[in-house]
Amino acid sequence: QRYVRHLGRDDGRDFQTNAHKMTSQNLANALKAKLSANCKCDTGPCGLKAGQAASSQKLHGHNRITPPKRENPWVKLMKLTFTGVFNVLLWSCVAAEVALIVFYQEEVKEGQPEKEADFVTPSLLSFVIVSAALLQWYTEMQAEALLDSLTAMQSKKQVRVVRQKDDGSRD
Repeated sequence: QRYVRHLGRDDGRDFQTNAHKMTSQNLANALKAKLSANCKCDTGPCGLKAGQAASSQKLHGHNRITPPKRENPWVKLMKLTFTGVFNVLLWSCVAAEVALIVFYQEEVKEGQPEKEADFVTPSLLSFVIVSAALLQWYTEMQAEALLDSLTAMQSKKQVRVVRQKDDGSRD
């Protein structure tokens, strides 16, 4: 993050990096690290000093990506079913149709057969709304499961780093 502030760019994202666009030497200068001539840190003083690495870890924390917080699947299903502008409009249509059926039912006149209320349209509309929410919920659950399986495939192997001791030798 230090080199992002150094370059003066901040667009509000949680994590920003331009490291992939920078040359090795420019990145080393931004991070205040030393590189060898071939940029492989195989000879001579290279990398961060131990104190620099410790202060960076204290400032930024461990070099880990924290997993996103997961919402309860049932809460997510309810949100998908009953929230969102389009779903709210559809549910209000269902409520309006039911209200029209209940409030404006014709009074039964003597000698005429009783007319049945038509609840088919609101029932079908409700079924479509719930089915669409279930499909979206199922797709999101599958995507989360795939993300979990990709996360499980990450290597637990430690990464080799080069540190400079205070006397300039490599660690």
